[in-house]
Amino acid sequence: MDASTAQLARWLAVAFGGLFSYSMIDLVASDRLKFYLADQKFELLVLGGGVLLGLVVLLKVRAIMVQGSGHDHDHDHDHDHDHGVSLWRFIVLAIPMVIIVMGLAPKGLSAEMLKGKLSRDQINSIGEIDASSFASGEGCGGKAIPESVKKLQDDASNQEARTFWEGKCVRVKGQFVPDERFSDRYRLMRIRIVCCAADAQPVGVTILGDFSRKWKYGQWLDITGAVNFQEYKDPKTGQVKYFPLVSQEKVELLSQPPPDFYLQ
Repeated sequence: MDASTAQLARWLAVAFGGLFSYSMIDLVASDRLKFYLADQKFELLVLGGGVLLGLVVLLKVRAIMVQGSGHDHDHDHDHDHDHGVSLWRFIVLAIPMVIIVMGLAPKGLSAEMLKGKLSRDQINSIGEIDASSFASGEGCGGKAIPESVKKLQDDASNQEARTFWEGKCVRVKGQFVPDERFSDRYRLMRIRIVCCAADAQPVGVTILGDFSRKWKYGQWLDITGAVNFQEYKDPKTGQVKYFPLVSQEKVELLSQPPPDFYLQ
């Protein structure tokens, strides 16, 4: 490798390192890291890694500048091989960083993924709901209890918890996931992840109420209504399960997702 090629390789490495450092810091500074990692304790690790890498890049720049201003240490002989500089290698490695820096990366997992991960019981149970047999959400406006859809789903399997919630007014937030078979009910879903997208699981409640055909799939909603529980018997196993329902009284469309984008 001649001197000019070696110098180009050094500057390309510096450019890639700088871009990598900036993308790590930018993910934390712009609060976009929450779309990819559930536990915000990773923020300090990512930020620290970005800052440390940035310092290494600065030291490398200084070393290149000092070397360039001094005498030439290049040898006149070679070792019968030449690695050269693979520009395409740097371009391929830089593409993900550029996507992150430009804000083109997806903001979290899609609502379509939510529907794709629904269990068979979740899919079948929504079709067996007799909406007339559940308490309406009328009168819930001023006394609703803020709660997560995960809490309601977890409490559905506990008799004491079901007794506590039955008929109470609740306020829940989640993403709109319609079922094309029905116009008087839909799902309000959230994504639960322990670490990252690989272990993502959908949690949520069925909302009894009309919805607008103009709502986008995955639209964030703030729903107020009365809590009920649906008893569902698996036709294959005979196992009885309970699913939470909310009889809709009030709907608010949210322009931004809640700060806790993922549930744990």
